[in-house]
Amino acid sequence: MDVLKNAFFLPGLIAVMAAGVLSKLIVWRNYRRLLRDSYEMDGNKKQWMGVLKKKFESYYQLEANLNNIPCVVDKYMKNHKIAGVSSEIMEQITGLCAVLSFFLGCLGTVRGYIEGADLSVVAESLFLSLSAGLFLVFVDRLVTFDGKKQLVRANLIHFLENILPNRYLKSVKKQEKEEQAKQKEKQKEKEQVKEEKKEAKKIERHWQEAAASREFELTDEEMQAVKDFINGL
Repeated sequence: MDVLKNAFFLPGLIAVMAAGVLSKLIVWRNYRRLLRDSYEMDGNKKQWMGVLKKKFESYYQLEANLNNIPCVVDKYMKNHKIAGVSSEIMEQITGLCAVLSFFLGCLGTVRGYIEGADLSVVAESLFLSLSAGLFLVFVDRLVTFDGKKQLVRANLIHFLENILPNRYLKSVKKQEKEEQAKQKEKQKEKEQVKEEKKEAKKIERHWQEAAASREFELTDEEMQAVKDFINGL
């Protein structure tokens, strides 16, 4: 406890350690969510992955040639932000906090020398700062995100190059089948109407022949009634 009481810039050292660990935790959680979303692209609506998906859906609908999908994915991943800050900067905060801890240790040594503090107090303060810095370096090296980023990138490229275009082609084929079915139905209705008209003409001709064979003619009103009856069939 004496070490903590006599250490120089202890509040600043605690703040630096907290910032380093917290930033690493935030980045880890963010990339974990990105990895989960890259496996479930259909649920992305607000994240930049959803924007990327809609953009490529538009491209496929326009039948545009897409030969640089990995470059587009790399661009979006590079522009990815965490809490409004570039992800690349957020990943470096822990390392910067480690450097700042070393700097506070050196600054505390200079301060102790100026104030004429006991050598043991200065050494303990320097040891505490160096320990904090080494701890942050250990955390920074232990918790890395290259593997998660590569998985996210691979999942996005696979989805945009394989799953999305195949899904679009299936949708187009389905629409074509539905359109063909509608055309067949219309053609069938037209043929049915033609058959009904032919049948009506046969019936009309039959009536005319029957009237002629009996040596009498139908009046215009009777003929019109027959036609109306036939048309109503």
